[in-house]
Amino acid sequence: MALPKPRTILAIDLTRFACAALVMGYHYSAAFWTLPDGRVASALHGVTATPVPLSRAGLVGVELFFVISGMVIARSAVSASWQDFLARRVLRLVPAAWICATLTALILIMGGQGDATLAADWFRSIRFWPIGAQIDGSYWTLGVECAFYLLVALAAAGDARRIAFVGWALALASATFWTVCLLLGSAAEPIITNQAAILLLLPHGCFFAGGIALAVPTRGSRLLLALAAGTGMIEIAAHIGGPASATVAGEALFVLGLAMLAAAPRMQAWLADRINDGVARVIGLMTYPLYLLHQVAGAVLIGVLARSGVPLGVAIGLTVAVMLASASLVARHAEPALRSAVQRLVSPRRGRAPDSLRSAFPRAD
Repeated sequence: MALPKPRTILAIDLTRFACAALVMGYHYSAAFWTLPDGRVASALHGVTATPVPLSRAGLVGVELFFVISGMVIARSAVSASWQDFLARRVLRLVPAAWICATLTALILIMGGQGDATLAADWFRSIRFWPIGAQIDGSYWTLGVECAFYLLVALAAAGDARRIAFVGWALALASATFWTVCLLLGSAAEPIITNQAAILLLLPHGCFFAGGIALAVPTRGSRLLLALAAGTGMIEIAAHIGGPASATVAGEALFVLGLAMLAAAPRMQAWLADRINDGVARVIGLMTYPLYLLHQVAGAVLIGVLARSGVPLGVAIGLTVAVMLASASLVARHAEPALRSAVQRLVSPRRGRAPDSLRSAFPRAD
């Protein structure tokens, strides 16, 4: 079912924020204490905690981010030239990423975590270069998003039928990829994590396809959604791993998220009567900077507080509050100001980007 085009689609904004909260919950209650990356491990040196295995289900927030991206991009690309489409994507992604990467670098330096590779990782992140280390592990999804944007821009911008075709191509390619991985078993691990496969959207294309199926109504859209969702279940099981309970919980959250997104048109009036449109839009806009800031910067703050004698639970709670406040400030003040400057470079003859675009965040871990 096609989505209406109000200034903000409340169910999408709320689901998007819930996805960021799930990913943050996974990092703060499990990943930080089991599989920390280099900078997170350094920031949390000397701080220990018992991980919560079930919280691995929060990883599904990444997959749902990709579904939302498929919906938003399909809708915005239908009536746009490829040049206009890409210019709008630049305006949506670049300013907040520049701000958050810079804030993360400053926090690392102030927390005593600056090192010889920091400048190179920061520069790689603000260029959206997908190969090599990033300033924060969450930035890996931006390479996937950009690959999807380029595919839509070059193959389908301005034509709903071609966008639906892209959805089928992604779903079939992803289904084939995961079928091969299932046949290979444990030997498929190098393929699943291969950077080229990831940038070709083979592991995650099914989620973008699911979003396209939800946004672009065709006679085969229900079948496309079923194929995409079924393939997505396989990817989720491989991504979450860990205890079976976490996988089951993650897949249940994925189904719930799909149901929320599919019901978005019908829920709009009901939600609009209960949630202020401006509040919901701010929540939606916060999601992108929250996703980019919470991991490494959050680990630095948790480590500093915990080593200062603050109980770990309190340190995590304070860090969540700081991350939410920081994301709000970036979304409401810093990002719009920088976006205006960038807009004068990429589209000097146009006015402000439409509000619907400013609330459209594509996914992430």
